[in-house]
Amino acid sequence: MIQRASIFFVFLLSYTSFTYAQVNESLAFEQAKLRMLCEAIRFNYQYQGQAAYVKTLDCRSLKALGKSIPSRFKSSTRLYKTYAARTYSQLPDLESRLEKLQKDLIAELEGIGQVAHGNNNKKLQEWNSALLRLNREFENIRTSAIRQYLSPESEIDMSSQKEETSGEVTSLQQIEVPAPVESYSPLQKEEVPHGHHGLWIIAILSAFVALAAAGTAYVIHVRSKSEIAALREMLYERYNLLDRRFDLFYKQLSGQEQQKSPEAPSRDEHDTPPPTDS
Repeated sequence: MIQRASIFFVFLLSYTSFTYAQVNESLAFEQAKLRMLCEAIRFNYQYQGQAAYVKTLDCRSLKALGKSIPSRFKSSTRLYKTYAARTYSQLPDLESRLEKLQKDLIAELEGIGQVAHGNNNKKLQEWNSALLRLNREFENIRTSAIRQYLSPESEIDMSSQKEETSGEVTSLQQIEVPAPVESYSPLQKEEVPHGHHGLWIIAILSAFVALAAAGTAYVIHVRSKSEIAALREMLYERYNLLDRRFDLFYKQLSGQEQQKSPEAPSRDEHDTPPPTDS
């Protein structure tokens, strides 16, 4: 019985450690995603003539970031809605998830620049040059997140916890159990220690079962959340692709109409209403 309880304890300890590692990885990914997404939207503001709004970005959390983006800034709003819920849970580790997020954000910004400055080679070249610098910044964010996730400080904390746990076990082992009173009958002397061992085993097994139930419920919750996030990602990708095609089509159509009617008065960029991005 004691051997089975030990095996069960080792299994639950391994399962708990695995769940704890998954939680830490998800937290590291979300923090790095917030930094990358904030930098991407700041970049979009800066190079679409909306630098005055850079200071209004609230990068304390993903929710705060979304609320700080005006709805009239279409490309920034679309950028946030597309990647705020991305988890890339189908990828095996933190490094591959962050690398995929970085590539997707850079590709998205390349498309935004093509729509916004496709007819102006100078501005498009400036956009692409700045995008290279942003990509290097993403590299630093990704490296920092991975280094923090794999920091030996967590191992030190775990080792200290193990030492404390082993010290507690040793102190418990050193406690002497008082011998039964001599007035007890032989039958009582045998039943009392056996009853105490049974209560200890039942208490330990109850705690392990509760821990396993909580871990299982958490894993089911995480998987369900990941499946919903994956479905959102697929819908956002299709919507994003369709929206970008409509933008390009509208821009080409507007260019053709301007070529057909050259006598129409041209509008200066400074006469336009408050800035809205593409």
